[in-house]
Amino acid sequence: MLVRSYINCAGLDRSAFDNKSVSFEEHCNVEHNMWHYLFFIILVKVKDPTEFTGPESYVHKMIEVVLSILLI
Repeated sequence: MLVRSYINCAGLDRSAFDNKSVSFEEHCNVEHNMWHYLFFIILVKVKDPTEFTGPESYVHKMIEVVLSILLI
């Protein structure tokens, strides 16, 4: 069984949740729900770039950078 002990997008270790009101698992599943990230990426890919918000513009640019690196 694989035990997750680190959240990549938040940069937090499991120990950061000791004695907190929210558990590590709850934080991963609610605050960093992978489906929310996927839906946001899909939104950015299908939305008209002239209508992007600041965060959408940034994510769109980062997707293009990552794809250009992967497709070299």
